[in-house]
Amino acid sequence: MEKRWKNLLVVSAVLIAAAFFLYYYFSYLKTGIVGNYVALLSLMEKYGVDASKFSHVVAGVSKLSDSQLENLSNELKDFSNRADEAWLKEIALIYADIADLQRNKNGLESLQFKAEDVLTNPCDKLAIFSEMKTKGDNIESIASDLFKRSSKFVAEYPDKAEELGVFVIPNPTDLAEIRKAHKMQSSVIEALKVMCK
Repeated sequence: MEKRWKNLLVVSAVLIAAAFFLYYYFSYLKTGIVGNYVALLSLMEKYGVDASKFSHVVAGVSKLSDSQLENLSNELKDFSNRADEAWLKEIALIYADIADLQRNKNGLESLQFKAEDVLTNPCDKLAIFSEMKTKGDNIESIASDLFKRSSKFVAEYPDKAEELGVFVIPNPTDLAEIRKAHKMQSSVIEALKVMCK
């Protein structure tokens, strides 16, 4: 066989080997990326939450019990620590914030129900009011973090935000209302503490 044909065969073999390598390498990468997203969907599905669209997550999380919300939040934070892609890390933390916010809202509503007859012996309910303030502090803090995190996600990952239907949560008006309600609640509770000394 002539030398030029030998060289051509060697070059062809090298090119074919390189093509196979690149094909399998990128196939593996693609499978890993899809696999991570599927793992997040499966994690949410375990709690009965459809994570294919952002609005479904918000609606689904609102139906969970406090223990489910706590477990989901912990699992999402752990998932975020293990995820390779930045957008997956962020969306997992956004979902965790939504779960934490819902759990604190549930807790505050429960405490408000216990404190309904506040006008009769308010000083007897001081411990409940202190718990309400703690829950209110948590809600304001988580809502602020969630607003920043979801705003950042929409700005940094517009394609993913559009694909998943991610929106800024809470919206600026709702966040202002949360802060206003928390400030008013804190003022009332502080006044009661002074009155009940």
